Amino acid sequence: MLAILIITGAAFFLELSSSIGKVEIQKRRESMYAMGFLSMIWGCFIFGGMILARGNLGFDIASLPTFGLRAILEIFQAYVSLRAISEASRTTYSFIHAGTVPIILIIDLFLMNAPIGGWQIIGMAAILGAMMILSFNHGIDRKGLLFVILSTVNAAITISLYKYDISHFNSVEGEQFLILLILLAYFTIAARVFYKERPWQLLKKPVFLAQSATYGIGHVLDSFAYLFGVASVITVTKRAASTLWALVSGRIVFHEKNLFVKITCLCLIVTGIVLLNIR
Repeated sequence: MLAILIITGAAFFLELSSSIGKVEIQKRRESMYAMGFLSMIWGCFIFGGMILARGNLGFDIASLPTFGLRAILEIFQAYVSLRAISEASRTTYSFIHAGTVPIILIIDLFLMNAPIGGWQIIGMAAILGAMMILSFNHGIDRKGLLFVILSTVNAAITISLYKYDISHFNSVEGEQFLILLILLAYFTIAARVFYKERPWQLLKKPVFLAQSATYGIGHVLDSFAYLFGVASVITVTKRAASTLWALVSGRIVFHEKNLFVKITCLCLIVTGIVLLNIR
């Protein structure tokens, strides 16, 4: 229950930050690289503060193979996710991202040598059915769709690597602080090289400060949620909550259409992800 509350709150803050960022990119007040910088900075500060308070990084050198692979994939993930956020509609992004759930479930079942049962097959069919309904009723905007799909598949891999690292080697703070530091350096350099931006200066403006702070809060809550359950269950709750909040923001902020179709598909997806976790 605690994990559900944490991840639902995390999804709300992440959606709020993403919606602000999408609006500001559309108005050309920031680039996607500046958005990436704003997304990483507060999480980096928060995790860094936790490490200083504890006096221990909590990083095991033995984790370098999986951590190094995750770092590379996280840079790719950050890029395609920001392209997806800036180009795709909010509901398209979140509905397609629900596809992360069955991928992670398969990975979890493979690691546990557990077979996929009838309920899991029905759950996957429900999620696939929702995607097909959206496709046929123009509920999925194809703009930015490739980046959404890439971020969905890659997210399953990075989440599994993250869960493995904090389960066997590193503390949440140590793992996430170093990853965020790497991403922060990447976005700072990219913003400067490609757009001549100084993203630090954006923090002086309230709207960008709010965008940054809400993402930082959401990211920290999301990171700790994985301590309270298996990756597939946490991701199930996250995707359901993310889809719900995206539906709300898509309607209120971006005036997206086909609301009835999207609500129907949301119900199908929630049903599907519940069935996926019946053992």
